[in-house]
Parts: sequence; structure tokens; C-alpha cells
Amino acid sequence: MKKTLAEEVLLELQVTSATRVHDYWQICFGDTVLSIYNPVQGDVANVDDLLDQYVVSITQIASRFGILFSNKIQLEIDLSDDAHSGPEAMHLYSPDSFSIVWQ
Repeated sequence: MKKTLAEEVLLELQVTSATRVHDYWQICFGDTVLSIYNPVQGDVANVDDLLDQYVVSITQIASRFGILFSNKIQLEIDLSDDAHSGPEAMHLYSPDSFSIVWQ
């Protein structure tokens, strides 16, 4: 099965920082940044638990986007229309001159 662009970019990247900025999450993988504006569910007690972890898998089923990290933490982002609090659900930026926006 062909990988999505998000999978190609994020798989095996290591988290260098993770913060909650006001009402959204920002997870950095070096120069590549994932900002999550929609609600996040998962078994993470503290965003610092993501530091130095690698992305093991990415799933997108219907209106759910999942990220599994090497320490078995799974984040699920609700991409449904009802979950939007702004113009976009998530934004992935890479210094390779591209960005992906989930609306």
C-alpha cells in the first residue's frame, strides 16, 4: 500500500520538543513541525513523555488521525467537522518547502 505524504515525512522522525501552546499542541522533529489544533486524545500524561521518541506508525481512518510513538504512546486527533475550532485541524511544516494542512 502506498504511503501518504504525512507518513513519508513523519515515520521514523524523532521528537525534539513537544509543547502545549495555549489551546493547541506543537510537536517538533528538528526543523519539521506538526501543529495540532483539534482535540487530541491519548495516553500521554505529559507532553514531555514524547521527547526523544520516534514515530512508529501513522493511521488515518475516517475522521481520526493516529500517531504511534516508540514508547507506545498513541495520539488520536479528531478530524471531524464538529471538532474544528479554527480554519484547520492540523498543519505539518517541513523546511523542504512544503506543508500539509488538514481542514
